[in-house]
Formats: sequence, structure tokens, C-alpha cells
Amino acid sequence: MPLRQPLVLLAVLLFTLLTGCSKDPLERSIERFDALTAVLEANKHDPGRLLTEFDTFLKDNNAGWIADRAELEALDTESQGKLEAKHEREMERAFKAFMDVSLEIQERLKNDPQTLQAFVERLDAIGL
Repeated sequence: MPLRQPLVLLAVLLFTLLTGCSKDPLERSIERFDALTAVLEANKHDPGRLLTEFDTFLKDNNAGWIADRAELEALDTESQGKLEAKHEREMERAFKAFMDVSLEIQERLKNDPQTLQAFVERLDAIGL
């Protein structure tokens, strides 16, 4: 019996640490934007590879974005506001970096309307 009590306490402590350290949906979305920005940046000079990598990213991350949006929408207005305030600078930085590379790619693709249209369709797929 004496060994059981410390194991239960350890399990409770571990559970508390794991749930307390989990990322919120906004933080996960910011990380996804950072990852997408890196994919776009790395492939901006090769339109074919850019679209392929963008497709792969969307396939791998779309369900996560949908789940995060649903989790955010389930929060009350006050909780949403607190999360947005907590991550305001990070959101601005991530979105600015994403928009910068996205606009650069669109400028590069202006002479290739088909690829530009395909790129914009992928942006639309993530709600932009």
C-alpha cells in the first residue's frame, strides 16, 4: 500500500503538468502559419514544387486548423478575447511574415496566370 500512494500522486502530477503545458488552439494555429510560411519561403522560386508542397501541407494540416477553429468558436467571447490578447504580437508577426511571402509569390507568378490561380485557390482553402 505505501508504494501505491506515491504512484497515484505522481500520476496526478504528471497529468496536471501535461494538461497545463498543452498549447491552446490559437498557439497551434500560429505554429501552423509559421510552418506554412517556411514551406512557401523554401519553394517560392519553383512554382511546380511550391504547389506540390502547399498541397502536402494542406493535406497534413487542414484537419488541425478545422479543429482549432472549432475549439476557438466554442469559447465564450471573453475567453477568446483573452487568448487573442495573449498572442497578439505572435499573431501579427506570423501573419505579416505569411502575407509578405504570399504577396512575393503572387508577384512572381503574375506572368503565369494558371499557376497564380492555383496558388490563390490554395490560399482560399485555408480561409484567406
